[in-house]
Amino acid sequence: LEFNFNFLFKDFDLIAEFLKNDELDIVGSGEGTVKNDSLHFEISTDLYIDNLLNKKKNDIIYLSEIEAYLNFSRDNRVVSFNKMFGSVSIEGSKIYAGLEVNEIITDLVFNQSKLFFNTSFSLEDGISSELEGVATTQSSYERIDISNILISYKDLPWVNFDTCTVLFNDDGVQLSNLIMNNGSTVIN
Repeated sequence: LEFNFNFLFKDFDLIAEFLKNDELDIVGSGEGTVKNDSLHFEISTDLYIDNLLNKKKNDIIYLSEIEAYLNFSRDNRVVSFNKMFGSVSIEGSKIYAGLEVNEIITDLVFNQSKLFFNTSFSLEDGISSELEGVATTQSSYERIDISNILISYKDLPWVNFDTCTVLFNDDGVQLSNLIMNNGSTVIN
């Protein structure tokens, strides 16, 4: 089985009513392919969102000029999370959800029990950030290792000294090795 598809976002009044939203408008389009046989399943989708407005009482979510590329595949011979692979790439001009986020670039790749991420963005008040790392899921914990952290406030950059680890388990959340420096100034 193999087919291509494309679509335009149209009338969302019924969906907005179902979600009890005051307004839901999306202008954009998408396209993709689906392939499936006894050995392999694959879907890829490219989304182009010119504008998205979601309003519910005083909560507003607004997206502008967003492009997203989604790919997912799995081995049909094995029913296991370890045989799945996927990637998501997002680039956008603006996201507003109580805070304005600009120049968004995000790449996510999941393979087996790991999620690799690389993201950058800027905020309306002169803060920009870049993060790179890997999140691992096991039965007893989730762990995020952030190998690259760059936070810049009004062109004053702070970078991580070493890989920072965030561990989520039954005991709570543990943060280790978060050491940021700017020249000879260190925050530990």
